[in-house]
Amino acid sequence: MENQRSLFIGNAIRTARKQQKITQEDLAKLVGVGKSYISKCEKGYIKNIRHDILLNLNSILNLDLSEEYLIDLSNLTGKRFSMLTVVSFDHCERKQRYWKCKCDCGNYTIVSTGKLNNGEVKSCGCLRAIENKSRAKHNMSRSRIYNIYHSMIKRCYSINCASYPRYGGRGITVCDNWLDKTSGFENFYAWACASGYAEHLSLDRINVNDGYSPQNCRWATAKEQANNRTNTPHITYNGLTKTPAEWAAIYHIDRQVILNRYKKGLRGKELFSYTAKK
Repeated sequence: MENQRSLFIGNAIRTARKQQKITQEDLAKLVGVGKSYISKCEKGYIKNIRHDILLNLNSILNLDLSEEYLIDLSNLTGKRFSMLTVVSFDHCERKQRYWKCKCDCGNYTIVSTGKLNNGEVKSCGCLRAIENKSRAKHNMSRSRIYNIYHSMIKRCYSINCASYPRYGGRGITVCDNWLDKTSGFENFYAWACASGYAEHLSLDRINVNDGYSPQNCRWATAKEQANNRTNTPHITYNGLTKTPAEWAAIYHIDRQVILNRYKKGLRGKELFSYTAKK
């Protein structure tokens, strides 16, 4: 998206400049930048053109860019990064902007643009405190149950986690009781023991669109989890609605065969019939 934006703006600058017969050197003097900067802008190499420069270019060349392209991308106010929400600009230091951020726990912290964008800082420090205190207190940091707990928090709050787009990225959170600084893991562990945790079971959300909480979580087998995924189709036949895996068990046909037929557009008994080999 950023590349398309920079290429569109660059093309608009180049076209307008040539139509008005202004050289890159002359335009650079009018804007107050170097010729190479104008050249890079026109080629789309600069993803986020400084806002004041973009406004000058828009005015000088009569680019007539819409608000969509004139928005100040360098302003992070209101944006959310893991557990942090940017409240306001704080200061500049060594060419880096620093922002005042409010953490989900209620505390405030100052973080640079770079560390927000690359995910190096995810909270005011409370997230790390939760992990460290839990390890020190219960001495279970190498256990399977702790790894489940840690992975749950990571996919909901760490933008560098591969699973983040499917969890935290779409608003899935962890309840306050399990995210508590001092007893989060202990609360989760107590719930796990009382709700049927076993080594062969995995943590599963009953409603895949809601967050992690005692009310919305259970321990499930791999088959049960597969049936509960957001991308698992539910097939209705003869008044019954089941997943491909459930239909496969009834008709003794491979689940993938049913799924492939469903994706090809087959419906009804065609999904479950046996085909003669040629």
